Amino acid sequence: MINRVTAGGAVLLCLLLLLAAPVRGDIPYPAMPAIKDLVPGYCSRVVDGDTAYIEIVDDGIPVAHMYRLIGVDTPETVHPHLPVQPYGMEASEFTKAHLLSKWVYVEYDAQKTDDYQRHLGYIWLRDGSLFNLILLEEGYGKFMVYPPNVKYSGFLLEGQKRAQQAQKGIWSPAMTSAGKIDLTALSLDELLALQARIADELLTRAVPYQ
Repeated sequence: MINRVTAGGAVLLCLLLLLAAPVRGDIPYPAMPAIKDLVPGYCSRVVDGDTAYIEIVDDGIPVAHMYRLIGVDTPETVHPHLPVQPYGMEASEFTKAHLLSKWVYVEYDAQKTDDYQRHLGYIWLRDGSLFNLILLEEGYGKFMVYPPNVKYSGFLLEGQKRAQQAQKGIWSPAMTSAGKIDLTALSLDELLALQARIADELLTRAVPYQ
């Protein structure tokens, strides 16, 4: 079971990071950590929009780990029990265009791996931008947070809201339908509580997949 921090503590951490963030135009963005605090790697394969294999040197041994991007959930394309979801192929192609056969930097959060032994990471591009955030800003995925991995949750949530307001990607009128929860109306506190319930349900019936 995933260990969780309190929603209030997560919100406070996110607010502190937002206040300290650099600003592009009038939008705060996370600052890339020092290179010494990151893990350099090479993306050798993209599984889908939010999962990729990255070759790194781990404890002196070259290895390719499967990385699940923290904070973002793109539509499924390779799930063994689900059909290809709308906009899933577009998300996969977007991730391939930005990561495949490229050098990147990986940053870990509180947990290094998930219950399926996938590594959990934030992927920084060489220009200093956070790819997890780019996916959300461009409308290729939904904000998904699993405490205690919440370092950039405030930025990621705001990135999703910008995509929703601009009706990009999965938030375009053609991709949305009536009766769904309007996530733009929820605070980070409310989203954490909602996703905690969803995570509990998924973990009771989850099947590992790649």
